Amino acid sequence: MNLVTQPDTDAALVRALGDFCTRFLKAPDGDVAPLVVRGYVNRVSSPAGPDYVLITPLAMTRLATNRHAWDAEPGVASVIQPTRRRVQLDCYGASAAPWAKTLTTLLRDAIGADFLAPYGMAPLSCEDPQDLTQAEGDEQWLPRFMVQVFLQVNDVTAVGLDFFTDVNLQLHPKP
Repeated sequence: MNLVTQPDTDAALVRALGDFCTRFLKAPDGDVAPLVVRGYVNRVSSPAGPDYVLITPLAMTRLATNRHAWDAEPGVASVIQPTRRRVQLDCYGASAAPWAKTLTTLLRDAIGADFLAPYGMAPLSCEDPQDLTQAEGDEQWLPRFMVQVFLQVNDVTAVGLDFFTDVNLQLHPKP
């Protein structure tokens, strides 16, 4: 039977960029990393605190033809698809603007590339921050800056293949 294992790249993107935000962004008090949450989750309210980063994986675009690699485990092949992923980072609260600036600065630098390499990702480009400050209730405004990041992710899909480990060959004379 040929089993196909699909990677969960959205979870990997959120984990990698969440770790990046936790490492390089600091809350207004300067000591605590911001709360980082995943966007587009059903039945989950926005965080109660005013300062947080929302990570939302969006589009995926194929970058090249598939590559194949044969794993050491018998009967498994890896099909590698180089993919460009577009991810939206929304920074909310009093630190939204400096956080967005920090994200664009570091994701356009070797620091971002070095940080994301162990996750199997590489930053390709990063758009300039957009001010999307929004109205809240009671005539209050919630600062929000949005950054779009483009990453290369090499999705690996493991495919089970038919194989054998023993062969019993016999020669039969022609009649």
